[in-house]
Amino acid sequence: MTMMELLEGLAQAAGITDGIRPEEDGSVCLAVDDFAVAFREIADGRELLMWSPLAERPPEIADSLNELLLRANFLGALTGGAVLSLSEGGERICLHRRLALAGLDAEAFREAFEDFVEAAIAWRRQLEDAVDRA
Repeated sequence: MTMMELLEGLAQAAGITDGIRPEEDGSVCLAVDDFAVAFREIADGRELLMWSPLAERPPEIADSLNELLLRANFLGALTGGAVLSLSEGGERICLHRRLALAGLDAEAFREAFEDFVEAAIAWRRQLEDAVDRA
């Protein structure tokens, strides 16, 4: 299935009737609660990348946050298989996950998406707590 087929199926199952429209760069963004999850086909259309910005990275606690992110990424155990990373400029903490499109059906995609959203929600809270404690 293509990214658009998977996203249209997800939208239909969620009762979204407006339709899914890609941006000029081919990415699609879905609002989930109070944050966004973006999608893009990569690797010549063989993989789907989903990502979400989670929090700003305050410079005054960057080192402690970096250590937290590195520890969380170890074997993907604390991220549900996704990866915590920094945006290009390093000012924003993001969560992303790559999925092979070959053989990815609607049910497996829905489960991966739900797991990703759960991880994003949990990490948004944990990062907010880390900033509050600093």
